[in-house]
Amino acid sequence: MISLRRHWFLAVAFFPNNATLEERIKILTPYISPRPDQLLELSDATIRDQAVISKKIETVSGSVRISPPPGTCFTVTTDIGRPDIVVCKPTSLKWYLGDINRQSSTVVWSIKTSGTDFGTIITWKVPYLVAKTMPYDSDFYALNSNAVFFKSCVPSLPKKDGTLRSLTLTLFDNTKWFIRFPDVDEMLVHVEPPPPPMLAPAKTGKAGEASGAKPAIDEPEPWVINTGRAYEMNVGNFISDGSMPPGRKGTCRYVYDYIPKDFSLGRIECHHTDQFLYFYIFLSCMKPIIPK
Repeated sequence: MISLRRHWFLAVAFFPNNATLEERIKILTPYISPRPDQLLELSDATIRDQAVISKKIETVSGSVRISPPPGTCFTVTTDIGRPDIVVCKPTSLKWYLGDINRQSSTVVWSIKTSGTDFGTIITWKVPYLVAKTMPYDSDFYALNSNAVFFKSCVPSLPKKDGTLRSLTLTLFDNTKWFIRFPDVDEMLVHVEPPPPPMLAPAKTGKAGEASGAKPAIDEPEPWVINTGRAYEMNVGNFISDGSMPPGRKGTCRYVYDYIPKDFSLGRIECHHTDQFLYFYIFLSCMKPIIPK
């Protein structure tokens, strides 16, 4: 009973009253490695021995060391789909590539210091990017998108005038994908989002059960990037698998900033490109290619 009371006292006193999120993170930081202000990365050995050959790369994992002070325990939520983990002594917990937030390239956990603690959100940046793709033999209304994970995104060699207008995306197996941007950006005429898809009447089977329906044939394909701040280019500027198959007549749209004037996160979206019906990714490496 004494040890439980001691644990309760330490847990209650862990944060000052009305501590801000920044203050809570600062207090927890000494007990977390890597620290929240450090980059969360896979080890070279993990990339070499697991990521390169993994058929389920989203399950490739790294670790975070949680070391509560003596006499107290932390409850760690690594993902809402997994059970919480109670940590009372220094313990290494796994994080997975599949945990990465595609939009921000971050891994987010929550740490509670007591049963009454609402939890402190801990966020790490990762150097990896995640694209959403759909196979070419699919359709835009099917729920069969796939994630593609990149270990790096860097501006390619500069043009003669010194400007950078290309990006090289490298997968964990060292396969390289290329995005070449035009010398002059062509502004996309403002496009309103398409209306909800019109569904054809459901077909009825022998037992009277609806067999499902697909969008009407002429229904426009849905675009995520439809803002007036976007640019567009020929789909031939995106090459993901060595060379562009003949007959592709798709389009790519891109923006340099996800939040206006914040150039830390751009986006590109391509339809009918290379081996994909659809390709969409947030890019933290676009700032160097913005025209001067």
